[in-house]
Amino acid sequence: MIIKFLTSGIQSVTVSIALCALSFGFAPAAATAASYDATAELTLTLVSVTDTTGADWLQGGWNVNAEGFLESESAVSFDAATASNGWDIVPFTALDVGDSITQTASASGTATNGFAESDVFTALDIFVANELQELLTFTFDFSLTTDAATTAAGGSANANALVDVWNPGIVDILSDVAASGDETLSCLEGCSGLFSIDLANGFEYIEGFIDASGGADAVPVPAAVWLFGSGLLGLIGVARRRKA
Repeated sequence: MIIKFLTSGIQSVTVSIALCALSFGFAPAAATAASYDATAELTLTLVSVTDTTGADWLQGGWNVNAEGFLESESAVSFDAATASNGWDIVPFTALDVGDSITQTASASGTATNGFAESDVFTALDIFVANELQELLTFTFDFSLTTDAATTAAGGSANANALVDVWNPGIVDILSDVAASGDETLSCLEGCSGLFSIDLANGFEYIEGFIDASGGADAVPVPAAVWLFGSGLLGLIGVARRRKA
């Protein structure tokens, strides 16, 4: 009985040690992925142009022009990783009452090993001009969309959209979200609404920035860790049997 017990224990220990050794020598890596996805969007609509009485101004003498620009963009990846980005830039557009423009930027990437990084930075210029002595009110509807999502540690994403009038204090609307680790964030308040500019015989600039960026880096977890754990469990089992 004693010899049989010892033999069984030795065999278990031998198997456990063999599993540990094999795990370091032959086990492939188990991938752990990190990813990011960021999107920023600005939509602007010229709702109305009215005089001091609040009536629609139908006699002309004003203009609103918009044009978007791609300031910079890049996408870099290394090893088992991919990075990409996208954008939709507003071409030169003359806005009439009821017209809308939309500009977007996005960045995304995934890494199971190595790293991925991408970013898109854009600008949107709106020129509002009134050639009359008559005071006019230009009313705009805006909508900001900012979404940032990441999965697993090693990921980060940033999305921001801004509407700003160069004349300080008139309007400064910003949605800026940054996600990291394993989370999803979006613009929650102040993401849409109306703003107005009063203008007589002059001009104003409305400026927008619609940007997205992110990064992901990941290091594979060796499967050896899991097999080594199974070997340790075998050793623990032997120890328990011997105590019993």
